[in-house]
Amino acid sequence: MTKPVPKNEESPFDVGELFFSRTDKRGVIEGGNSVFARVSCYPLEEMVGKAHNLVRHPDMPKSVFKYFWEILKSNEPILAYVKNMASDGRYYWVLAAAFPTEDGYVSIRLKPTSKWFETIKSLYATLLQIEQSESVDKSYSHLLEAVSKLGYSSYREMMREALTEELASRDRIIAEHRTGTRVRNKNHFAKAVTGLGEFLHATNETCDRSSRDYDRSIRMLSGVGQLRRSLISLSGEINDSYSRVQYLSINMAVASEHTGSAGATLTVVAETFRQWSAQAQKSLSEFTISMEQVAKMLDGAGFTTAASRLQLSMISFYADEISALESDVGAENDTVDQLIPILEIGRSIIRGTDLELRKVYESVNQLRIDSRKLGEALSALYIVYQNGKVEVARLGEAGAVFEQHLKDMATFVEEVMKRIVQIEENARVLHSDIKEIMSVVGDVSLALDRLDRGAVALKRRHKESKTDREAS
Repeated sequence: MTKPVPKNEESPFDVGELFFSRTDKRGVIEGGNSVFARVSCYPLEEMVGKAHNLVRHPDMPKSVFKYFWEILKSNEPILAYVKNMASDGRYYWVLAAAFPTEDGYVSIRLKPTSKWFETIKSLYATLLQIEQSESVDKSYSHLLEAVSKLGYSSYREMMREALTEELASRDRIIAEHRTGTRVRNKNHFAKAVTGLGEFLHATNETCDRSSRDYDRSIRMLSGVGQLRRSLISLSGEINDSYSRVQYLSINMAVASEHTGSAGATLTVVAETFRQWSAQAQKSLSEFTISMEQVAKMLDGAGFTTAASRLQLSMISFYADEISALESDVGAENDTVDQLIPILEIGRSIIRGTDLELRKVYESVNQLRIDSRKLGEALSALYIVYQNGKVEVARLGEAGAVFEQHLKDMATFVEEVMKRIVQIEENARVLHSDIKEIMSVVGDVSLALDRLDRGAVALKRRHKESKTDREAS
């Protein structure tokens, strides 16, 4: 097949439209929806059996695809902004979300409209220039550096935020212009054969309702993201406070020796501080690990929640799309066969979201335990401070050299305890929010399970009906 010559002209599609394609593990196209065929200007039957790079545009940096396939082949979902080329040379931009399946991959695409789009186009132009003047490897390194410079710990975290903003932008535009939507009721599905029409209506209603529930969860996760950043900041401040007093026990021991035999009790205070300081350091280390785990898992949960929302929108849109097509009994099985894999992917990613959220929930529990342990160690240090303060007062002038060290100890304990209180409150709110989001995800998972069983039952009825017709 001859590659088309690129044109500086867009192959249009509405913001309200979504399209998907299915491939095998090699990236060979196995199917897709009518919007994909229309926008790419290839008949679907002509694309089936061809490699998906059939629609690749020469303006796309190879480094993006290198990273894209590395993640996808590790059996993880991945998102990327992609500039594609239609068969007539026109271009079309998408945000592509690709998901591994048992036999291959499913990619869902939406039209990018958020502020992220301009940022990405500028980045891609730079990556392409590096590839042309240097190498793909240099471009790849620059891509990862750019993610860090934009303030993200990982590409996944950046894409989670991008997808969340793209979905919100799409919803706003649809609400304002009613783009790509239809008035949907049972009559809208009347073109489909009765059994299929009823099933498509149920699918559409379920996914629309679930999408609204997910929107609430995404808004909550946005607030959770702010809590996460607050927790990380507080954890960093605690580490900074500790680094300023890590030699305090040594200084206290030296100072107690200067007081002679009269300061024997201060030597005990210094040793007790050393012991509890070591315990506080251990607790702080455990707390920091817990905090890092929570932050990482929240990124994963945020990504899969946004991806689940996209899946629900795709299922709803596809149910709407195929209901508008002319249908007959012979075509129903093909239609259900196309819809079942999309439902299965939706169920799979939502189960993944549930799993991620459960991990977050458990990690927040551990964070609260480690926070309390750190608080207990600090309370013990405060008792040491009080004992030292009494002893310094008893020694009078001889204990003056010890006094500043006690003040440093008190400052450290007060600084950290204040942050521990904030962390415990943030963790409590986070724990409650995640529990509520888990409830929503669980309800949506059950709803999709019911739809999947309905699809299988519908397929079985059609098969039995076909057998009866052939027998008669």
